[in-house]
Amino acid sequence: MSFTTHIYINLPQKLFIVTVEFNQNAKLQLIYLKIKVKWGKNMKGKITCIIIIFILISSYPSIGYDNISKADKISIEKPTNSIEELKKVSEEEGWTFTVGENSATSYEIEELCGLVEPENWQEYGDFDDTINPSLMVPEQWDWRDQNGVTPVKNQGACGSCWAFGTVGILESVIKIKSGSTVDLSEQWLVSCNKNGWDCNGGWWAHGYHDGLTGKCGGTGAVFETNFPYSASNKPCNGPYQHSYLLKDTNGDGKSWKYIGNQNSIPSVEQIKQAIYTYGPVAVAVHVDSAFQAYTGGVFNGKSDEAVNHAVILVGWDDNQGKNGVWILKNSWGAGWGEDGYMRIEYGSNRVGYSANYVEGYSYLDPSDDELTVTLKMHKLTNDPAEGDFDPIELFPWDEPEWYYRVGLKSNSVTTYQENHNKGEDPENPGFWWDYNHEFTWNIDQDHIFYTTSPKVEVTIKLMEFDVFIPFIDDCDLADVSAYPGGGTDNNIDDKREAIYHGTYDLVTDKLTGDATTTDGSYKVTMGDGINNAKVWFKVTDTYDAETYSPKLDVKPEALNFKEVNKGDAPKKDIEIINTAPKDPFDFADNLDWSASADKGWISLSKKSGSLSGLKSDKVTVSIDTSDMANGNTYTGNIKVSSNDKDKTIKVTVTVSKPRAVYNSFFYELLKNILPFSPLRNILTKLGKM
Repeated sequence: MSFTTHIYINLPQKLFIVTVEFNQNAKLQLIYLKIKVKWGKNMKGKITCIIIIFILISSYPSIGYDNISKADKISIEKPTNSIEELKKVSEEEGWTFTVGENSATSYEIEELCGLVEPENWQEYGDFDDTINPSLMVPEQWDWRDQNGVTPVKNQGACGSCWAFGTVGILESVIKIKSGSTVDLSEQWLVSCNKNGWDCNGGWWAHGYHDGLTGKCGGTGAVFETNFPYSASNKPCNGPYQHSYLLKDTNGDGKSWKYIGNQNSIPSVEQIKQAIYTYGPVAVAVHVDSAFQAYTGGVFNGKSDEAVNHAVILVGWDDNQGKNGVWILKNSWGAGWGEDGYMRIEYGSNRVGYSANYVEGYSYLDPSDDELTVTLKMHKLTNDPAEGDFDPIELFPWDEPEWYYRVGLKSNSVTTYQENHNKGEDPENPGFWWDYNHEFTWNIDQDHIFYTTSPKVEVTIKLMEFDVFIPFIDDCDLADVSAYPGGGTDNNIDDKREAIYHGTYDLVTDKLTGDATTTDGSYKVTMGDGINNAKVWFKVTDTYDAETYSPKLDVKPEALNFKEVNKGDAPKKDIEIINTAPKDPFDFADNLDWSASADKGWISLSKKSGSLSGLKSDKVTVSIDTSDMANGNTYTGNIKVSSNDKDKTIKVTVTVSKPRAVYNSFFYELLKNILPFSPLRNILTKLGKM
């Protein structure tokens, strides 16, 4: 058994942080002691830290060992052959699952498990302790089979399982209700929560998807593309576009709830009903070495230790295991368990503790707000080694103070921002002084603008505040007033002699305009006039073109006309769908589709169309069996082409065999000698070829 403690020692002007990790073996002896100290320069602080560590070691109490499971003991003792030890325990205890090396066994359990139970969380939680007696759930249910689960993710060596559990069930609810697979950001929760949760642990963070503002000032789920996962405690930065908020669907003002009551693990029936009603649920579980090394089968571990890990339950099966199993989705990658999943017996390793669900969601319609366009200024230089730049000033004693101004023109309105501060010393702001031969400015500054237009104009200019001639203020370094037609020096709309001027497309994420080259992820331009400089910059935006781009789906994927009679004209419908969400800005293209059949006996009621997001067309497929032979099977294809992708629907027609051999000589003779009568009509119909 191990625990980690952090000691904060606050001495004058310095903070010393000591991390102490204790670990005991089966004989209650100290196996190892990890000490990490973030030292300052103050020797008094070092001595104080050492004294406190010595006191901790000497007063460290024994921990009871008899109640620890064998898998936990193996976790504590950390033998080099722990997998082999687990296999021996498996034989002794009759485990119904296998263990071995997987994507999780290369990490310490402490690196993977970061669910930290807050004190008194039950007092502040909202609980759903009801069981609906009229709701009959099936013996087996799996949201993977119902298109209600997003791909397995991998949290890496970061105890952020709490964030993956929080995000994962919201992603599932969105997929169940809209049919769209979205990838939401766990890193935003890790970096921007105000509770101090991070890679060292946290708790269910649904509040930050439900009105609670993060460090960046926003609330609601953020797309992964806007804040990609890094498995680290990186700064929040921001702001970010928030795209989804939790939604109360029951009218009680609560958008998410714990299942059961404050004092117990919910019953199996309560968890089943929540999964069946709302979608996958987030739960806690205790992870030991057996759980970590799981490779397949029905996990039936018996540990009763405190929970330490957040996972998701996506279904169940009453016919597996001793009394039934949960289908558990983990966040350790597809290389763990059964493609990232586990079948775990009801009640095993305290699975189900603090189970919770979200009711629904609302999409934050960006049309009510403006999209964000961020221009990141990375670096500016007029170093002669970088290019043939004209001098900034004629007189060295003039001491020019030059800075830059960036402008964005959207919907015929221009806004601009400027930066004077070199950013090297926040306590000593100032201008970029060429007189002191500081040629390069490493800026790394974001400039955030807002727009509702799919294209914006971008301008970057160098500006000067002249100290030597104080009545001349804020002029760009190119004297545009000297151009034919004149101009205003400090007007960002005047593109002459700008370091950069061009157009940025939010749909394609492309810049066009002044010649630029690429240096890593930054665009580099040297402008096209005098008194210019070399600048590294990039432009990004919060419009999610991939999400709104047209996405073709066709249902069903095959048509099978069974046992039709010759001469009949059977019909079935197919549905052509644009599964992309509706674009609130109308930037995205519609799904343009066309359909054709490769057989003449297949006809379509509609052969083309154009669909906006979440719209569909119904196409009736008719079959002409007049030239088909009894007892034969015919196949053909319907090809649906679109500006997204193409899909092919296989069509199969089976014509029934006649009930008798009506083509015999006797039948032909009887048909010819009988007068025209209802009997003859019946025989004629039965004998159609």
